[in-house]
Amino acid sequence: MTLPLPNLDDRTYADLVEEARSLIPLEYRGWTDHNPTDTGIILIELLSWITETVLYQVNLVSDQNTATFLNLLNPEEKQNLNSEALQQKIKDTILSLHQRYRAVTREDFERLVLEDWQTAKENKDKVKIIHARCIPLKNLTSVNPANPEAGHVSIVVLPENLLAFAKNNSNSIDRNNTIQSELNNKLCEQIHDFLSQRKLLTTRHHVIESELIKIDIKAQVYLQEKASPQTVSNSAQKQLEVFLENAADGNGWPFGRSVYLSEIYGILDALTEVDYVDGVEINNNQNLTKVELKSYQLPLLGKLNLTINVKDGNDWKEFKDA
Repeated sequence: MTLPLPNLDDRTYADLVEEARSLIPLEYRGWTDHNPTDTGIILIELLSWITETVLYQVNLVSDQNTATFLNLLNPEEKQNLNSEALQQKIKDTILSLHQRYRAVTREDFERLVLEDWQTAKENKDKVKIIHARCIPLKNLTSVNPANPEAGHVSIVVLPENLLAFAKNNSNSIDRNNTIQSELNNKLCEQIHDFLSQRKLLTTRHHVIESELIKIDIKAQVYLQEKASPQTVSNSAQKQLEVFLENAADGNGWPFGRSVYLSEIYGILDALTEVDYVDGVEINNNQNLTKVELKSYQLPLLGKLNLTINVKDGNDWKEFKDA
């Protein structure tokens, strides 16, 4: 809703005539004829009409004033006095003012990295950020990143190239990996400079690359009769990838959220043609019930080792692909 413009002077013609007539006894006592036929009264009415017209114009914003205001908001562009062009420029300027620019809240930092960074001139290598998290009161680049630090925020980013790199490597990816560090250290610096222009003066911000922790899974899967082992194997791979890698849509797995053994059970057991699931292990540890992730880490499916069992009469036997 637009704000109502103030009325700079709300006096009407009748108010002006009455105000002028009331001043006659003070200014000239000998003037006693206040009838409309009097020459003086005619002049008062004429001047009141002219004054009312001027007051009406005072309440209007002229095209020249509008162009001056637009020049203040767009100093690089000089506006002309064409009324139609001014109206279009007003619309464009209002839309630009509604765009997020200043980073104040946690959501501001994340939205700037996920949306505005994609088309920013600082993004020279055109690397897409598919997931981001702003952690307030933390400096994750310090010696003791767990300690709270007033005035600091850390922005954790997941570049698209890191996800592709991690899928092609069997080990967990961290910031000590020399290939990946050389690849994205420059990117983090560019995002840091991009946010430096938008943050509050007293905010100290830090940009780091996220860590992708691969989750190895081992399980015994028992199929229903006439089920296709290959179909179940492919479905298990796909569903677990979707579950653990859905950070790719920008609104997926929260940074630092643990991966629970019960969730893996649930995904495998929900597969079509699966009778039941047993012996699920994560990261080759029979006693591990969850994988705890730090605030800058995300999970990624590692090696999937499924032992598929099929019905053999009243017993089960392991399916071996010929």
